[in-house]
Amino acid sequence: MFIIVQCWYNILEQNKKECSTDQSIKTLEEMMAETMKDAGVTITITSLTDIFAFGIGGITILPGLRHFSITCAIGIAAYEDTSERENGKCFEFSFGNKLIRAFSRTIMHRTFQVIVIIISLILFSFGVWGAFSIRQEFDIKKFMPSSSYFVQWFEIKEKHSVSKGWQSNIYLGRIDPPLDIPKLNSVDEFLQDLLDSKDYIITKEVWWTDFKLYILRDKNVSHWRSTLFKNDSFLFRVHLSDFLYSSIGAQYKVNFRFDTPLRCNQPAPNINAMELSIDFKKFSSLQDHVKARKTIDNAIKAANFSTVSFSHSKIYSIWETEEIIDKLIKKYTIACVNIVLSIGLCVDYSIHIAHFFLCASGDAAERAASSVESIGIAIINGGTTTFMALILLIFSESHIFITFFKM
Repeated sequence: MFIIVQCWYNILEQNKKECSTDQSIKTLEEMMAETMKDAGVTITITSLTDIFAFGIGGITILPGLRHFSITCAIGIAAYEDTSERENGKCFEFSFGNKLIRAFSRTIMHRTFQVIVIIISLILFSFGVWGAFSIRQEFDIKKFMPSSSYFVQWFEIKEKHSVSKGWQSNIYLGRIDPPLDIPKLNSVDEFLQDLLDSKDYIITKEVWWTDFKLYILRDKNVSHWRSTLFKNDSFLFRVHLSDFLYSSIGAQYKVNFRFDTPLRCNQPAPNINAMELSIDFKKFSSLQDHVKARKTIDNAIKAANFSTVSFSHSKIYSIWETEEIIDKLIKKYTIACVNIVLSIGLCVDYSIHIAHFFLCASGDAAERAASSVESIGIAIINGGTTTFMALILLIFSESHIFITFFKM
């Protein structure tokens, strides 16, 4: 709209000059044709982004936004036409035109051109640095209003909780003790190595660790591999029952599911399921989340238990979402819409200037000055209204609107 209006004003000024020199005055139809000849190409090029922007507002289910998008354009056009009919000008001369003419003369100086190049290189460097500093991560709190109870609860929890991260559990199904206990021992040793290195976990609760200490101290069993599984693992079942009723092992009783109820001084029944627990450290990036989980899962898979075995945590669903977003970010709806609109806003003004530069005559400097003088006011008007519309997004609590404002 601003481009068409500016081209119309340019044709009016040209028509007034022709009138003062007794040249033939263009008719209304000819003036409109000249206007569309100048503005039509750039309007056509940028119309696709305008359709996206207007379409989202025009077809949204939010009645306020839909009606605003439609009526705002009609209202601006009606106000502009009314102002023209009433010759409603605040001043007889335009400050904007004088400023643009002065600026167009300035850009022809070599010093100004060098300054523009330096500023452009600085901004480009910041842009490259920012692009390489982007981290892909998924934080569910960002999708909620910052003033919501949900987000406030998370902030208080993170502020007052200990430094450990999320808990994860390792589950095993119905095990065959002579076959699976040695494999459980290898997993326990692997978890202990992770705990010592402090790379991924900071605590572990594995009953097998305390069980080995118990049979060594109270049962005098130093070589469990050659002792526990004689006579069809009967001795293992006896020691396991005693362990779960001891002071050191009673805490692990809830981690077992047996065929029949466990009874004191009787061999432990068949184990239908068992649970091991670990606590991850606090991670700050998607890569650490994914690597930590895969490390645990790979250790379980490498053990090759004879029964069902897997790890699970409430946070896994969010970590999986992070992986999906990382792989399918180009198909991420919110990002696509924001990118389309942001690119449209960035290239819109440059296309208009480039078109007028191609249509102007003279050397490069004169064509640049003529382009700025002809279309500068329209671009400033469009940029000002766009800024006024987007600046309000900074006060939004919606993740979508905040992301669009940043882009």
